[in-house]
Amino acid sequence: YGPDGTIWGGEILDVTPEAYDRVGGLAPFRLPGGDAAVESPVRILASLLDDDERIDDLLLDRGVVERAADAETIRAQVDQAVNSPATTSMGRALDAASALLDVCSERSYEGEPAMKLESVAAEGNPVDVSVPRTTVEGRQAVDVAALVRRLDKIRDDHTRADLAATAQATLAGGLADVAVEAATDRGVSAVGFTGGVAYNDAISRTIRERVTDAGLEWLSHERLPPGDGGIAVGQVAVATARQS
Repeated sequence: YGPDGTIWGGEILDVTPEAYDRVGGLAPFRLPGGDAAVESPVRILASLLDDDERIDDLLLDRGVVERAADAETIRAQVDQAVNSPATTSMGRALDAASALLDVCSERSYEGEPAMKLESVAAEGNPVDVSVPRTTVEGRQAVDVAALVRRLDKIRDDHTRADLAATAQATLAGGLADVAVEAATDRGVSAVGFTGGVAYNDAISRTIRERVTDAGLEWLSHERLPPGDGGIAVGQVAVATARQS
């Protein structure tokens, strides 16, 4: 959780060892049912798509609900922000894309939808779509909902592999561009990438290329793993810096 009580994830942070400033990232969306949306990412689409009939069809067709009334309840959870925590998680955004493209609609182990999306995307080529942006509390943010809606509209015109590659490339490129702009404006010379999604080679490569093409230094993991495996070391580093 971030200090605002929402579930963070796809964040662009201007950091020092002692502190950070949240300067951009992904636009927030909701997880109807909380943990249920993590296990069944089709639920997340109720927060990202704007066509009620399409949402209901997806929830029914993928076996998330058995009755139209239950699908309506999930939509109501989003609309009324009831048991639907807000998030900016990159992992959950990828899970939603995986569910939309019928790559993986039910998670049976951690990271499954996003990892299966990565596998499918490896066989495809990204479609050139503009990166949708919005402004959230004065920060530039990649509009996940707008991207998912665009993917849904072009789903019949491209292969699933190409659409999976598009989802990854657009999210990665969008975040990279916001980070480069923020770094340039603030006089920061280096951009790094960490977190569970940093295990995704295609996403890491896209971000690295945008950063180095802008003439900035690229920072990535070598001795420590991204994700949970490196968090404890980071906590020690911050605690040490704050006590110095």
